[in-house]
Parts: sequence; structure tokens; C-alpha cells
Amino acid sequence: HFNNGENFFITTKTSPSANTVDVMSLSVETRKFPFVGDTIHYNIGNLKNGTYNLTFNAPESAIINGAANGSRNLQAVLVDKFTGERTPVALQGETSINIHITSEPASKQAGRFYLLFTGTLPISTLPGNNENPSVDAKIATWPNPVSGEVLNVNLIDFQEDTYVISINTLTGKSLLNTTININQKQQNFNLKLPHNMLKGTYWLVIQSQKGRWVKQLIR
Repeated sequence: HFNNGENFFITTKTSPSANTVDVMSLSVETRKFPFVGDTIHYNIGNLKNGTYNLTFNAPESAIINGAANGSRNLQAVLVDKFTGERTPVALQGETSINIHITSEPASKQAGRFYLLFTGTLPISTLPGNNENPSVDAKIATWPNPVSGEVLNVNLIDFQEDTYVISINTLTGKSLLNTTININQKQQNFNLKLPHNMLKGTYWLVIQSQKGRWVKQLIR
């Protein structure tokens, strides 16, 4: 029996010969069900040039997309920061993804891949102001009404953290999901708007473990 958040690993060593030592680590951990916006970062290093295969196996017994997450249409995508590709990962069954390591230094970066959980945020989680009023953070966007393909965003007084940025319809459907690391008092960045963002009213949602902030957008 394991409790939520309890993590441990087992390391065994064998010596098949006097000159070699084989080390095998078994990692066992348990987590709470993932929520929309959660991320899992992978530290994969020391790879030589070539093609490798990443295999994700989510057995039905894991019920990742059950109960609380079922109504959110939870989905997962593997984000490749080197190529910019976003590959869907099944939450039941096996997903196999080929990755290519080249002579480009960025292709060998240990933090190249992360798993992002996306889906539909319930309307109840999309207030018109901050869920965490103790944090005096502000969001400025322009142009608003939104025109063109790029939205300029200025975040002021956000605490250092990794934030999930999403644009949602009023019914909670997510049109865009991305992440940003904030490490300064005022941070500016551009969002490339999705092609299916038609005229209407939307929520710009910025969230982390510390809270959720929402700003209304007009297209």
C-alpha cells in the first residue's frame, strides 16, 4: 500500500565478473491523478546520434482518465522543445514515439521532452479574477480586442515558477496550451494564436501550483 506522493526506488548490484559491476535501478512511485495543465519533465541525457524509441504504457488499471478527469476530456501530449512537435500520448494502452538525436547540441539537451496534460477546464474554474488574491499579480495583453495572429502578453509581479498558459472558449474548450518559466518581476512574451480562434469572447488562463489567473479576451 502506498500513499499519494510517496516515492522510493530500489537499487540492486550484481557482479558477473571481477572487473564489471551491473547496476539496475527500479523506480516505484505514486501520484495524484493528473489535472489539466500538469506537466511531467523527463531528464534524458548522454545520448549518441541516432534514432531512439520512447514507449508510454498506460494500462487500463491506471484509470488516469477516470472519474474526476473524465468530464475534463483529459489528454496528454509529448512536447519536443527541440523540434516544436507535440505528439498525442494515449492515456490507455501503449504509445510509441521515435526521437532523433543529431549533431545539434539542442537535440541532446536533457530537458528536451515533457508530457503536458491538456483538456477542458470546468467553467467553475474560470473566474473573472484571481483565485489567489493574496498574490498581487497583473496581466496585460495587447491588442485587445485581438487582431492578427500574435497576442502580446505582459506578466507583472508573478512569482518565479513554471506556468501553464491556455486560451479557452467560454464553454471551457481549450484552443491553446503552452508553458512558460517566469524568473523576473516583469515578463513579456508573444502567443501565436490558433487558426480556429474565431470572433468571440475567450479566457486567457495562467496557472501554476500557486494559483490561477484569468483575463478576458475579445476577438
